[in-house]
Formats: sequence, C-alpha cells, structure tokens
Amino acid sequence: MKMTKLKVTVMVLLLACAVSAEDDITVRVNNTIASAFVAATGINWVNGPVLMTDVGTTITRGDHAFSGIYWQVLNLDDSIGYDNPLDATGDVTERDFIFDYTYSGCDSADVSLGYIYYDFVQIARVGGNGNTEDVYAGVTLKNLLLSPSATVLYDIDSANEGVWGNFAVSHSLDVTEDNAIDLWAKAVWSGGDYGAYYFSHDGSSDSGFQAYAVGASTSMPLCDAVSASIGVAYWTFDDDRGVLGRTHTAWEAAGFESKDDTVVVNASLNIMLK
Repeated sequence: MKMTKLKVTVMVLLLACAVSAEDDITVRVNNTIASAFVAATGINWVNGPVLMTDVGTTITRGDHAFSGIYWQVLNLDDSIGYDNPLDATGDVTERDFIFDYTYSGCDSADVSLGYIYYDFVQIARVGGNGNTEDVYAGVTLKNLLLSPSATVLYDIDSANEGVWGNFAVSHSLDVTEDNAIDLWAKAVWSGGDYGAYYFSHDGSSDSGFQAYAVGASTSMPLCDAVSASIGVAYWTFDDDRGVLGRTHTAWEAAGFESKDDTVVVNASLNIMLK
C-alpha cells in the first residue's frame, strides 16, 4: 500500500511538473447517479443506486495530452453486492486513480497509454484483497463511421497478473446544433489468468469474450461550463459460470442477487473549466 501511494504521488508530481505557460489546462468534475454500478469488465459490483464522481485535470500541449483522474463510487442504499458484502449505505465502494497519456497527432488514430490503481474499499473492509493495478494501451480509429476502439490492459498486481481488453464501436447522431445521441456497443475479453480471477466460479482458467454491452446517451449544455447528460446501457455475461470464485446460485444463497443481465440508467451533471 505504501508503494502504491508513492507511485501515485510521483505521477501527480510529474503531471504538475509537465505544465508550461503554453499549455491548455482543463479541469472537469462529473457527478453521475446510476441505478447500478457495472464496471468496465461487465461485472455488476453493486446492484443498487450509486453516485459516481470523477475529478480530472488534462494538460494539452499540441498533439499530446496528459491527464490525472480521481474516480469513486458511493453507495446510496444498502444493496449488497460483490464489492460491498455488508451494508455500505453512504460508504465509498471503490475509488480509482488514473493517469493517461494520449497522442492525437495521427490523422487516422488516437493512441493512449496509462496506469490505473483500483482501491476496493469494501472488500478491504471485510478482510479481502482490497486493491490491484493495471497498465494499458489503447487506440481509437478516426474518420470512420463507427469509430472503433480497443484497449488492452495488463494487471500487474492482484488479479493473477492477467490480460484483459475492451473493444468498442460508437456513432454520434446529430439531433440539433447543440445536441446529439451517442450510440455504442462493447465487448469485454479476458485471458485465462484474468478470467480465472474474475469470471470463473472455481478459479480455473477462463479465456475469451466474457461480457457484452450496448448503450445510448445524450447531453445538453446548460451554460458555457456546465452540461447535463442522461444514458442507458444493457450489459450481459457470455454465460452463467459465475464470478469471483462462486456460482451465481452461491452468491444468491449469500444474500446477493447475482446478475447475468443488467440495465443501467444514469443521469450526470458535468462541469468543465478551461
């Protein structure tokens, strides 16, 4: 834990030292109320209402952008989930620290590199393994109808040092001059080691595509720096083997409604300052 705090501190200092007078600096604060917390892996960690908050700073220098982001999810009721086996009303379930570098100078693609530290607060609260870390590389193809993107992540800590990835397509439909509907679809893949940690009921190797999602969202500017957005997403697992070392039946016997399919509705208030 001390080593992780040192890593995060060093990255914050490097981000601060990177600032020069010619840089564009953007600060954003997003607050999202959602009907459930489904992570990027497709796992429904909290099957109940949550408040998700992220605070981030981006330093842009020409085609290079450096970002530091703090993100957390707060339970709004006593829903029991994989990440909060006890009543966690009003408690933070998870908080993440994200550092990203994106290069946008290529005409055909944007490329990203980054690091994520995951702090699973409620798992640590009950004596479990409360953190892990990922490094990642991603690419988004530009000037194409469906804007395909791929992000490959490697766990360097707790989740069996495994590989997983997100593959997505998206498309924006203009409705008015200030409003559009964004449509997207996503597939989550994992290597055997990572799959054994998260997607298996017995800890055995489980590689392949694990979860799929489709969604839509729209946003509306409220003033120069503030906008509001709403969205809906449908997530489903590839099969019903289970998650985190238990079958879905075992999770339900423990008092949690283990979900193969989840519809998430969310509403956000977004502030961006330049």
